[in-house]
Amino acid sequence: MLAPAHIRRLFAAVALAAMTIGSDARAATWTTLPSGTTETINAIDYRSSSQYVYATNLGKLFRNGTQAAGATTGGSPLNGLAMSPDGTIGIAVGTNGKIMRSTDSGATWAALSPVTSYPDTDCAGTPGRASTVTEDMTGISWANTTTAYATAPPALVFHPSPTPR
Repeated sequence: MLAPAHIRRLFAAVALAAMTIGSDARAATWTTLPSGTTETINAIDYRSSSQYVYATNLGKLFRNGTQAAGATTGGSPLNGLAMSPDGTIGIAVGTNGKIMRSTDSGATWAALSPVTSYPDTDCAGTPGRASTVTEDMTGISWANTTTAYATAPPALVFHPSPTPR
C-alpha cells in the first residue's frame, strides 16, 4: 500500500534519476499530483507527471488524476498494476482473480475473462486439470513487451501460456 487512506494525493519524485547519476546526488524535491480520489491507492505505474496510472482499494482505475472509462471492478479491490514497457498496454490484478486490461495507455479498461490455470502441470510441462483462478492476486510485472507475470499468495505465479491440448 502506498499511503494511509487519509492521504489523497500522489507524490512523484522529480529528481529520481539523480539517485543513479552520482553517489552525492539526492532526490530531495517531491511534487504533489492530484489523484482525483479519496480511496486508498494500492498500486501505481508512473512514467511522468503527464502519464501515470493507478488502482484503488475499491477497484477503480485512474489515469492522470481522472477515473478511466470502464475502469471499475464493482468494488473488488485492485492490488497490482503494471504498464507494458512501451506504456501502451496495462494490466491490473485484484481480489478473486480479477484482471483488468487497457490497450490505450490506461485511457479505457475492460475486465478479462476469468483466468484458467493448470495447477497440476508437471515439470515436463504436461498439463493437469484446468481450474479458474480465484486467488487474490497481489502483483503484476512485465517480463517483456508481450508477457506479464501475476502473483498471488502464498507462492503462486501466473503467466500466459498456450492452451493445452
